[in-house]
Amino acid sequence: EWWRVVGCFLYFGPLGLHSLIQGYLFFNYCGGLEREVFRGRRADYVMVLLFAGVLLCLANAAADLLQLLGPSLTVANVYIWSYRHSSTRVSLFQLTFYAPYLPWVMMGMSVLMGQSFWGELAGIAVGQLCFFLEFVYPRMRGKRYLQAPEFLQRLIPN
Repeated sequence: EWWRVVGCFLYFGPLGLHSLIQGYLFFNYCGGLEREVFRGRRADYVMVLLFAGVLLCLANAAADLLQLLGPSLTVANVYIWSYRHSSTRVSLFQLTFYAPYLPWVMMGMSVLMGQSFWGELAGIAVGQLCFFLEFVYPRMRGKRYLQAPEFLQRLIPN
């Protein structure tokens, strides 16, 4: 039942406004990351997603605070996108702000909709770690920890 591994990250909760927004943001910002930030490095993006997924599963196993992993992975992707586009102004429900505030606005929106903030907070923490390991640390030390292994690069063409 391999589909359970992927399915837990693609379920955003019962059908409603919150789950529709989460689904839209997930596919919108995943596509943006793949097309813009990870252009020509699709295997590296899959490696970042795998790393984020493993971290979220470990966080859930340790604290048991996350009911759904889809929103957490969405916020992690949004965090990476927003910090790569830090000077971009985004709009969400008539609010206009700079992109790095988007994950925090998403967390506030979830709280206003009666959801727990732990999923978004976990996504922000995982997104920060992925952003650091993929974009900041390689500039500081010249070593990339989230670079896809050779077999994954052969398996996933650009």
